Amino acid sequence: MSQAATPRDVLHPAGRRVTQEIAKAFAIYWMRHLGYHDARLVRGDGLHPACISSSEAVALVETAGKPVGQAAIGALISVAARRSRQPLCFSLSDYTREARALADGKAVALFVIDLAGGIRGVEGLARLLLSNARDRHLRHCLEAMARSLDRRQRGRAARQG
Repeated sequence: MSQAATPRDVLHPAGRRVTQEIAKAFAIYWMRHLGYHDARLVRGDGLHPACISSSEAVALVETAGKPVGQAAIGALISVAARRSRQPLCFSLSDYTREARALADGKAVALFVIDLAGGIRGVEGLARLLLSNARDRHLRHCLEAMARSLDRRQRGRAARQG
């Protein structure tokens, strides 16, 4: 996936339905947006065919048309604990009550993929990660604007002086 791809590009390539490959690319995009910049697809990890990993997090990507259950979240927690990483889960559907309770007790960030091009944090940790990512993005934009303004002011001063 190229740097310029947006969530909408990933989820709606030429009008095709969302496949597991598209959902994995989407999860990688959002993990990088959340600050896990080295997120990549991992094969043969024993967790799931759709596992994304970074140096700080491991994510499960569920594309089944049914809510993610407690067993899938339990497996994710085990893999994340073995690797000492933050567990994340991205799903095209929702989560069962039992899965949510387990995730809440074990600090698993649960996200639902929004087919309009975004993600929704299902519980507090996921919403906090999204909020922190927005804050980092805003801070980055403000710093870039300040640098640009500073360069302009220095250029004007140099032309006048």
